[in-house]
Amino acid sequence: MAQSSQLNSPIQLRLPEIPESELPASVRSALEQLYVSIWNIVRSFQEQCGVGGWPQPDWSQVVPAQSLIIANNNRLYVQATEAINFGAIINLHDSGGLRVRNANATNNSRYACGYCSTAGGIASGEFGEVIFGNGLANISGATPGIRYFLSTTNGLLTATAPAAAGNIRQFVGVGISGALIMYVSSGDFVQL
Repeated sequence: MAQSSQLNSPIQLRLPEIPESELPASVRSALEQLYVSIWNIVRSFQEQCGVGGWPQPDWSQVVPAQSLIIANNNRLYVQATEAINFGAIINLHDSGGLRVRNANATNNSRYACGYCSTAGGIASGEFGEVIFGNGLANISGATPGIRYFLSTTNGLLTATAPAAAGNIRQFVGVGISGALIMYVSSGDFVQL
């Protein structure tokens, strides 16, 4: 894992990672212990209270138990099995372990589980951050107050629920602004 001082946290102590090297050895040793303790407190606060995301280089090492807390906006770091755009609706599945792919309503195999929150999206084979459960999703073209459903097109939403035989109808959120929806899907859907 990355050094504690490299957390993507809004807590900015302006404290160096280690004390100055010019200090006498006994003072430096005591300060090093103090600095490590302070950074461990910041890391614990980060992990338990969800005050910020993990640094991107650490995503492949973050296990779900470290990221799935309510205060941490339900962040999950997972490997993609296909390219996923930023804001795309995602499906979690087993492919040699937990993986992520685009959701779609064509049938019940790719129901919506959350959305991609990784700026620039996630390339196939790469790890990325997704929001699993409720949250504010960046979806351009949203209309405030409109109910949105999972679309039959990979990763997209539609204001008109799918209606073809075999499709699923899954409500996933409500428009908040032109660029945000409140994603509220529980994963429940109805197959037509």
